[in-house]
Amino acid sequence: MSIRVAWDQSEHVPEKTVIYWTFDGSWDWNDFSDADKLAYDMAISTAETVHSIIDFRASPKIPSTGAIGYFKRSITKAPPNRGKIVIVGASLMIRALEGILRSLAPKDSYKYRMADNLDDAYRILEGGQDQ
Repeated sequence: MSIRVAWDQSEHVPEKTVIYWTFDGSWDWNDFSDADKLAYDMAISTAETVHSIIDFRASPKIPSTGAIGYFKRSITKAPPNRGKIVIVGASLMIRALEGILRSLAPKDSYKYRMADNLDDAYRILEGGQDQ
């Protein structure tokens, strides 16, 4: 799988409060579905609000078909304790899709943010920056 999902172990966040997604090279929607299921299971394993950092820096491309459907399914089947989702290193395509998804799930659109780098992502999670 070219998508890794794990608890963020950095000193920036409390334990088991941020799931770090790493997209590395090529991946497909089966990889995404598997990662999304794992992230869901991780999130519901704790009573804490769980944020996500989704790092696309090493994988600028997404599969050519199905993006809106898969991302929308991920959004609508979110765990009840889902917090902010910060997307790092998004391509123009991913930024465009994020705008479409905001319109499809407007009640949660405030949770989605973009960051150019990890420092900005952590600032967003801490509430110090709102893009």
